[in-house]
This record gives sequence, C-alpha cells and structure tokens, in this order.
Amino acid sequence: MSKHKVEFKTTRGDFVVEIDSSLSPLGAERFLELVKDRFFTNIPIYRIIPAFCMQFGISLDNNKKHWHNNHIQDDPNINVKVSKYSLCFAGGGPATRSTNLFIAFRTLNWLGKSSWETPFGKVIEGTEVVDEFQEANHELDQMKLKSDGEDYLKNNNYTSIDRILSASIIL
Repeated sequence: MSKHKVEFKTTRGDFVVEIDSSLSPLGAERFLELVKDRFFTNIPIYRIIPAFCMQFGISLDNNKKHWHNNHIQDDPNINVKVSKYSLCFAGGGPATRSTNLFIAFRTLNWLGKSSWETPFGKVIEGTEVVDEFQEANHELDQMKLKSDGEDYLKNNNYTSIDRILSASIIL
C-alpha cells in the first residue's frame, strides 16, 4: 500500500488530494502517471453539477491527447463508497477509464458499486476551494472539447471556464 499527495492548482485556488493505491491500484497508478506527464496542465473543468460532482480530464494539448484513448483495466471492487470529496475515474462501463476524473460534492451512494467507479483518492486540504466550484453549473460537449479544444471553448463563449492549471506530486 502506498499513499501520495497531489496538489492541484486551479483558477479558484489550490487543493490537495491524498491518493491511496490500496483502494484502486490500477486507477491510482494511472492517475500518478498522468500527473508525472503533466497531463493536468491548463485543462478545463468541463462538467460541474452542484450537489453532484466536478469533472475534468480532457487535455487540449495535442502532445497529451494520446492518453484519451488509452484505457486501463478495472480494479477489483472492494466496496469503497464514493463519499464527499472522493476522487474517481469517470467510466462508462467495463475497461473505460482513461483520463476523465470526477470529485464528488457529496456522498453518492449509487456510485462505487461498479469496478470502474472505484475511488482512489480524497481531497484532504482545500475543501473550501472544491466547494466553490459548485457556484458554476455547466456541462460541455466532451466530444467537441476533445476534437476542437480551445476553438470549441472560444466559439461557444466558454473562455472564462474554470481550469485545472497544474497538478504535482508533493509527497
């Protein structure tokens, strides 16, 4: 079992997530690979639904887009619930995890039952920053964001959308 801390810098402030590989070894490993590759640099938070979640993980950098279609296998489900501030991959079925992540704004009892929804981290510092994101409420077209990037944001007047500016391992 290993634990790491990752600091996220965002347009609203900073927060720290503790990663616990015992909860989801493959998910934690992929996330840390993405952080080391600086995948989470200037990426939009493309989905914010108050009292549900904030979702991010689509890179606009052409040199990072290869990760989008590089799926990982599911982790064994050890019945860890998706609680408030949990960090999870957003999956759409078996073996669909790649880069999309979400942070829960509250305990989500209906999630975490499938092996692609296994939490692997939790916000431990800066929860007030995460809570601030609930002031927004939007859901962008993920496919257009992946294909058109900044042009999609600009053409649809999403230029002031909140972003993850960077993520780095601090412990």
